[in-house]
Amino acid sequence: MKFITELHNKHLGKEIFIAGSGPSLDGYPDNFLDGKVSFALHLAYLKFPNTTYRYANEQDRIVWFKQHRPEYFDKINIFAFPFYKKTEREMNSLIDMEKPYFLILRPFPPEDIAVITQMVKDAQNGKRIDFGGHGSCLHACIYTAVMTGAKTINIIGCNHESKDNLEHFKLGNDNNQYRSNSTPYAIKGKIMKKGTELLIKACANNNIKVNWLKNYE
Repeated sequence: MKFITELHNKHLGKEIFIAGSGPSLDGYPDNFLDGKVSFALHLAYLKFPNTTYRYANEQDRIVWFKQHRPEYFDKINIFAFPFYKKTEREMNSLIDMEKPYFLILRPFPPEDIAVITQMVKDAQNGKRIDFGGHGSCLHACIYTAVMTGAKTINIIGCNHESKDNLEHFKLGNDNNQYRSNSTPYAIKGKIMKKGTELLIKACANNNIKVNWLKNYE
């Protein structure tokens, strides 16, 4: 297995973009990330297939990509280990464990700015591989971007809000086979937003600027 520490400072001092799959992604041109150091979260790959990296921590997404977009696995991927609420055995039966880079998934760290600031610092120094967040794959990906040396992180398609009761941009909704979840998205979104706000503050405490872009401008 390869861990994300192998990517430490690979993009030192660079501006890095992270694209989620929220409804606001529809407003961005398809070539928006061309030439940029970038990450696509899960279904954002359908909008931006040529990002520098792809990040995933949900097994159902990986199953869908194997069935419908097998070329996804020929690219540079960063996966959570294990996938959320899954086991190592389940992962071994699904993917080639030697190809992706991994982080150890530790969901829901304490909502303590001092703790999260230290986690960002540890990522900056390449000193840990266990990261997680508060209900959103965005959070672990931010730590990964920090690990690679980002000086500025720009977040798009991650408003943590639904639109017309849909959680994703058009291509994402059309191809969404997401597992059912009893928690209403309005509630989940508040949890995600709080986690994102904490992480942005923690990055600022480590001299990393995070621009949370709500729409294409």
